[in-house]
Amino acid sequence: MNGWTNFATWKVNLEAFDGLTIEDLGFDETPDTYQLAENLKAYAEGLIDLENISSFARDCAKAFLADVDYHQIAKHMLEQA
Repeated sequence: MNGWTNFATWKVNLEAFDGLTIEDLGFDETPDTYQLAENLKAYAEGLIDLENISSFARDCAKAFLADVDYHQIAKHMLEQA
């Protein structure tokens, strides 16, 4: 998985955050890792239309996102900035 913690982290980084900048997440200044990780988590959760899917699909999506290491993605983004 090219150095990523797990499949979920790699997949979400690739599919949800590839090409996204810190500025795209609403930061005017460079955030710390914790702040960025929290914004990344909220952004990823916001990509799921939780009202228009079955409870099973919603639970599966939430479980997948719970496995994501948002701090690792945040560190990676800060290193690339």
